[in-house]
Amino acid sequence: RLSAREAVSHPWFSHLIKESHHHKYLSRKLLNNLRNFDSQHNLKNIILYHIAKSLKPSETKKLKEAFHAIDLDHTGHITIIEIEKAYQMAGSSITKEELRSIVTKISKERGDGDKIDYSHFLIAAVDQDEIVTKDNLKKVFNYFDINGDGFIDSSDLKQVFLRAGFK
Repeated sequence: RLSAREAVSHPWFSHLIKESHHHKYLSRKLLNNLRNFDSQHNLKNIILYHIAKSLKPSETKKLKEAFHAIDLDHTGHITIIEIEKAYQMAGSSITKEELRSIVTKISKERGDGDKIDYSHFLIAAVDQDEIVTKDNLKKVFNYFDINGDGFIDSSDLKQVFLRAGFK
């Protein structure tokens, strides 16, 4: 019986690992979404997070594949070096300053300025034009309407921000 280390070294797994890191999972649009993400809008990020969280697996499949393509060391976090390699694999140029900016903006809510986890990657990489639909906004509205009165007031927003970890 193979140990875990031996199994991962087996050619069958090596092929799967190599295939998961293929540049075909890295679209220019996704990389531009990362580059253009603006973390200054906490309310918008909470909305995007709840929409992204409610998406069906088929709707997040490409983003999950992209995350795994970037996460070269399979830690569940992507680093500045891994993002740089992703841009290189996709044939896009990026400066060191832009790389630092991407990681800082996306990871700022966690207070971990050098790694991006999947949920924060999802918020930054998702195509907002595709997911911000009437149905998804209704779901978010219902989440924000804490007391269920059909209105979102300051007390509802305060609770939403507290739930999200903002003080």
